[in-house]
Amino acid sequence: GPRAGGATNTSIPNNLVLNGIVMADPSYQSQFQQAVLDFMEAQIDPQYVGYVSAQGKDQTGVFVAGRVELANGQPLMINQNQYQQNQGRIDILPTSELLVAVYDKFANQSNLPGLPVTWLRQAQGYIQNGQVYLDFYDNYGKVTLEGTYNSQSAKLRFTYDTLRTFDGKTGYRGVMGDLSIPTCQFFRCQ
Repeated sequence: GPRAGGATNTSIPNNLVLNGIVMADPSYQSQFQQAVLDFMEAQIDPQYVGYVSAQGKDQTGVFVAGRVELANGQPLMINQNQYQQNQGRIDILPTSELLVAVYDKFANQSNLPGLPVTWLRQAQGYIQNGQVYLDFYDNYGKVTLEGTYNSQSAKLRFTYDTLRTFDGKTGYRGVMGDLSIPTCQFFRCQ
């Protein structure tokens, strides 16, 4: 079928948990949908990508899992005493990873397999003074997450930059939306 081949979002690797969601204001639904199509076009013809809610509704949405390790294997400090010692720039390990799974309406309405997942397993970036700057790479391009974190959650802007489309044209870049994810389920805190 049109979605044969490749990993599907029924097979989430390495015990990663999809506990983040990329969202946009409902008034941006059409722009969000276009961003999802542009992002997915690295792997699949966008005509085979159905409706995806910018609010994670109707069992659709863009869900994210991550495993971010800091350099020297140190945990992310989130309590106040530790936080004071954590003011300098700390780089992340290049083996940090990000998984992006898009669930669309087509998979709900039919027996179509899920869309291919995007699993970015190379990274660079750093945290500094509660700020987060992260780039994740795969063969299709990169995803950038920038924002802030506290002891509860990381709030990050999700930007994509694909190298080329599935059929070899120049790829797209843009902002898809904003991601909120529990801090210690994204970074290793202990």
